[in-house]
Amino acid sequence: MILLEIWKGVFAVVLYLGAFVFAGALLPEKYHKSSLTNLCLLGFMVYFGVFQIVALPMKLGRLPLKYLTLTWVGLLGGVFLFDMIGRRKILSRAFKNCFSDSKKIVAGCVFLIVAGVLALILGINVNHISDFDAGYYIGLPVSSVYSNTIELMDPYSGQMLSRPDSFYILNTNTVHSAVIFQALNLHPLVEEKFSMTAALSVVFCLFLYKGGKLLFQENRRKALMFLTLSVLTLLFSYSLAGVSHYFAYRTYEGKAITAYLYTTGIFVFFLGIFREKEKKWGWTGLLFAALGGVAFCNTAIFVIPVMVSALVLPWILLERKWKAFLPYVAVMAVSVFWLCLHLIL
Repeated sequence: MILLEIWKGVFAVVLYLGAFVFAGALLPEKYHKSSLTNLCLLGFMVYFGVFQIVALPMKLGRLPLKYLTLTWVGLLGGVFLFDMIGRRKILSRAFKNCFSDSKKIVAGCVFLIVAGVLALILGINVNHISDFDAGYYIGLPVSSVYSNTIELMDPYSGQMLSRPDSFYILNTNTVHSAVIFQALNLHPLVEEKFSMTAALSVVFCLFLYKGGKLLFQENRRKALMFLTLSVLTLLFSYSLAGVSHYFAYRTYEGKAITAYLYTTGIFVFFLGIFREKEKKWGWTGLLFAALGGVAFCNTAIFVIPVMVSALVLPWILLERKWKAFLPYVAVMAVSVFWLCLHLIL
């Protein structure tokens, strides 16, 4: 039984990464240039941005969880069929590009070792700092599946609520865990502590690797060194509570994801814009980061626009990139929308 749960957890990791790639492939080739790395990173933002749009109305409408599960599974199935029919060539080129020469194969192997070790270390870690706090993030999906509601059962008292907790009303991260639990019969303890943790670790490493390539003019060796040193620094930086401390002990938690993944992702997307090689990829990534960030944490309502502004505004003003002002406003408009909705609800 335990072995079966382990294999289901590993399958969920592969399923997540595949879903991110297929979500990224929904966009035309000019947005990702048939790069598997670009597809996965952009797809991660698209995946949770779209889930936020789908899940939030159902959460506010207090619909049964099974409706959301059926909708999301059907949507993912539709995406898979669309990509296999309409984006088959893009996906084929993306995978072939990873193995087009020996240097890329070696770089891929080194990346898999570093990312795999990090995912394993974090995935099998059983320390989560606070039983009460961590229990909420595990207990909420369990109570949702048990009651077939979208966060209408208190995970501590077991009592039904008239409406979801107003403070977490915009967050759908735990709702997503409940959907996966109900769809795959994969317990949230496995899904969050292992599957989601491992998948997010790989995505985080991809952001570091992509950032290294953008910083060091596409030099793979330097990018891999940057990735390795960054991972080692984080593993031995326990005192950095927001980034390293929570990154190690509660990788799946919304605040941690905002701190270590979204901030890193925003910086890397900006590098793509700044280098002017992957502008469309960068702007699209920032837009979907603003759209889906609130799914994990209310803090994202403020962190994402502030960080985007801190990076983009000086660049626009100093370099006189006036054409970039319009996409910047679009990103800010999404953040303002979430802020207004949070104040209303």
